[in-house]
Amino acid sequence: MSGMNGTVFAYGVTSSGKTHTMMGGQGEMGMVPRAIHHVFDLIEQNPDKEYLLRLSMLEIYNEARDLFMTLHG
Repeated sequence: MSGMNGTVFAYGVTSSGKTHTMMGGQGEMGMVPRAIHHVFDLIEQNPDKEYLLRLSMLEIYNEARDLFMTLHG
């Protein structure tokens, strides 16, 4: 809430639970919805302040090798 940025990089083999950890499932919230709820709770606690909230997400599926080869090769 003090203008800080954060990054979460989830990397691992297929079916290791990255998407479940980040997004949740079967009634459980993952890291992304928990973080969003937390930020909005903090905003609601400070109604006299104005906030600008930006969220960007990128998922690369089966393309990481091509991406890394393009960047480094």
